[in-house]
This record gives sequence, structure tokens and C-alpha cells, in this order.
Amino acid sequence: MFLTIFKTITSVLLVVMFALVISHRELVIQQKTKFFPGSKKTTPAAELPISEKNQTSRALELSDGTTTPKVPTLTPSRVIDSTPPFVIVSHSGPQVIVRQSPTDPQYVKMKEGASDTDELYLPTISPCKVTMKYKIGRFDTNFGISQSKFIDEINQASNLWGNELGKKLFAYDENGTLTINLIYDERQVQTNNMNILALEIQNSKDAAESLKSLYEQEKEIYLGDGEQLTKDSNTLIARYKIYTDKVTTYNNKGGVPQAEYEAMTQELTYLKTTSTELETRRISLLLYMEKINAKVNHYNELVVYINNLIKESNAAGAKKFTEGRFNPNTNTIDIYQYNDTIKLRRVITHELGHVLGINHNNNVYSIMYSVNSATTTILSEDDISSLMKVCSR
Repeated sequence: MFLTIFKTITSVLLVVMFALVISHRELVIQQKTKFFPGSKKTTPAAELPISEKNQTSRALELSDGTTTPKVPTLTPSRVIDSTPPFVIVSHSGPQVIVRQSPTDPQYVKMKEGASDTDELYLPTISPCKVTMKYKIGRFDTNFGISQSKFIDEINQASNLWGNELGKKLFAYDENGTLTINLIYDERQVQTNNMNILALEIQNSKDAAESLKSLYEQEKEIYLGDGEQLTKDSNTLIARYKIYTDKVTTYNNKGGVPQAEYEAMTQELTYLKTTSTELETRRISLLLYMEKINAKVNHYNELVVYINNLIKESNAAGAKKFTEGRFNPNTNTIDIYQYNDTIKLRRVITHELGHVLGINHNNNVYSIMYSVNSATTTILSEDDISSLMKVCSR
């Protein structure tokens, strides 16, 4: 993985420093002999440290002597499960508030798969013939909706049926015979928790994608810098070899001209400085790699967290609970749960359909389908056909 390049570059640069810094032999660079009147003395020799002769030809070779170090790829990151959350359940959230006893007929214990009406019900006095007046009974404020808004949604729902007949089927009246209740229980608590969890999933997905994007950008920078470091290290290897070859040659000859000595001294200074700079770059790149890996780890943690939430939500999504109920014995509609305004209007329209004597159908897009799964407030052809049938009696 990442360690390959840094082990390689480390070994390269350590050899460079070893070759340039801790060598002990001296190179005697002899000046050209110059004769002055009355003297045959030569100029004192200058001294230049070098490595042992048997090291100069291989001092900067790569660790394996054959390959050029390459920047490895990062640890593959996990892929977020793309399965959309259907129903999401969290164990935190608002507490269930039930103001009346569970024995109260208005309170129906949450039961999976329960029917929301008496399928055999036929209205004695149909709203198709006489406008049915409704009133608001129990109204729990925990839903965060005003009573006036609730009444408006009921009117909108009743108009969906009435407009098909050109009649006013339901109308609000404080003394109405149809009672409509808005009851807060476990169902809406679960819905609120689902909404919170859905938001948490989305926020976590956004954070993960942002982190992944940043990681990809930094990875490209790392790969580019690592490649350049490798090239610069190889250039230093080649340049240092030229220098050591010259040292060996002049050692064998027993001396070097003064001008060449000064040039080689400057070259050695450059090699030492460049070697130090490359080591600094190597350490910086190592630290940068650790930062990238930290992002990869955080991303993978987010992926695990998100996938666990999605598994939990999908498991809960398999459960279906009654969102509303029409009790023909008491001429009462209870609304227990809705996710948003569209779902509220759909469940009210559905229960008003039962008041009209319309039963469930098998069209998943219908208002009168047994599960409130669709996302429109438009009556299907099956809904309209059933309406015409019950209102023609």
C-alpha cells in the first residue's frame, strides 16, 4: 500500500545522507604545479570528503536495484448502500401521549395489518343524497397542525369525491353527526422518529459524499506530489553518481585542477541541500497520506453507520399499520398517523370513502387501496367507478 513508496524513498534518501555526510576518506585534489622565481614549492592540497570507493558506484541505487518507486493506490473505500429507506424507525423521539384510557373506544391499540373499517358497511342515509355534516371531536395538538388547517384538509378531501358528482357531500358543522378525531399515539410517534432518522440518513450520506469528494481531490494531489518526489529522487541519484564517478576518477589520478575542485565542492553542497529538501518533502507527504487515510477511515465509519440505519428502516418498512379508521357503529373517523400534508389528505379522503360505503380495491395508486402508499391526491378510475356505483343505489 502506501508504505511501499515511503519505504523505498526512505531507503534511497538515507543512503544519500549516509553517502554524503558520514564518509571518512579524503580526496586529495592536486593543483597544477606552478613555478615561481626562486621556489619549487607547490600549493597546499585542498581536501574533500568522499565515500569509500566500493560504495560510490551504488550509493544511491534503489533498494531493490531495479525498479522505480511508484505511489500506491489508497485503500478502496466502501460503497454506500443505494437502497432507499422505505420506513425508518428510531428508538428516540417524543413520548407517546394518550390522554384517555386504552379502554376508550376512540383509542385503538396499534396492530399490524388491522382493517380500518367494516367492509360490509352500507350507509343508511348516504351523503350522496343528503350532505353529511361533520364536527371535530378529539384534536391532539402534538401533530403540529392547527384545527383550522385540519378542517381545511377535510374539506379538500371531501371535495375530491363531491366534485366527481357535482355535489357537496360533506360540510363542517359544530353539531354534525359525523365525528372526526385526530388522535396522537404510537403510530405518529413512529412516523416522527422515521422522519428524524430519514433526515439523519440523508445528512450522513451528504457528509459521506462530501468527504469522499475531498478524499478524491487530496488523493490526486498526493499521487502527483509522490510521483514528482520519485522523479526528483531519481534525478538526485543520477547526479550524485556523476559526482562520485568524478571523485573516483580524480582519486585514481592523484589530483584535480583547482577550478574543477571548486566546482565539485559546490556540487557537493547542492547534493547535500537537495537531499535534505527531499527528505523534508518525504516527511510532509507521509503526514499528508496519514490525513487522507484518516478521511478514508471516517468515510468507512459513516458508511457502516448509514447502512445500519437503512437496515433498521427497511425492517420497520415491512410493517403496515392502520393510519385511520372509520367506525360505522359510532359514525366516527379517527386519524392516527400521516407523514405529510399529501398523506393526511389521502387518509382523510380514504376514510370519507368508507363513510360513502366504498370498500378497498386492488389498485396501488387508488385512494381506496388498503395501504396509503401512493403520493397523489387524485382519484383513480377504480375510485370513481366505486363512487358512481354506491351513489347510484
